[in-house]
Amino acid sequence: MKDTPKFIDLFNFVLSNKGQKTFIGMSDEQIVLLLEACIKNGTLFYKCDNNNNIIGAIIAELRPNNILFVTENLAMNIENLKDFAKKAKETWPNHKLQWLKRGIFKSPNTNKLWRKLHV
Repeated sequence: MKDTPKFIDLFNFVLSNKGQKTFIGMSDEQIVLLLEACIKNGTLFYKCDNNNNIIGAIIAELRPNNILFVTENLAMNIENLKDFAKKAKETWPNHKLQWLKRGIFKSPNTNKLWRKLHV
């Protein structure tokens, strides 16, 4: 059985991969607080490789009307994105997924998206 990664590993993954499109304008302290809050409310999704290294992470927030809004996407590849969609479907089955992509609001038919991703 794999160990759960340590918080510092998650934080370091975020710092090394955030680029210019995620965690915009956030200090290290704000990122720590966001990660802690997402862990607490179950809206942090991450994936590890066989060596327990984090290889992708997505942060979402719960919004009114059963919306799971993706605020930060470090999925890194389509397989990680599919795994996120599967976990989101299991964890929040009655929620719709929404996000911003290049500043454009996206609100797809979530069930159709899950079918398209084969989850």
